[in-house]
Amino acid sequence: MVDALEKNKLELTSVDERALPSAMQGMNTQEKDAYITEKSESRKQLKEQISNLAKQRDEYVGEKKREQAESEGATIDSALIDAIRAEAKKKAYSFEE
Repeated sequence: MVDALEKNKLELTSVDERALPSAMQGMNTQEKDAYITEKSESRKQLKEQISNLAKQRDEYVGEKKREQAESEGATIDSALIDAIRAEAKKKAYSFEE
């Protein structure tokens, strides 16, 4: 509902009171607007936090892969990726790095 309201695909006044989440039932229009704004901000913060954590995870995994490759030589996944890229190159495919 928050997304639909932000994209102007839904009008809050057109939503039946019984279709609203229980937390919003019985609220007046101003309270509903404030509630939705609060949830929207909370959602934005959570998405930002998820994005930051995903970035940190990717950096960590990349670092660990480099460490492992340096200490043990080629890893199975890097060997498979190299083999697939070599075969694809023979067939004139290219990959973005």
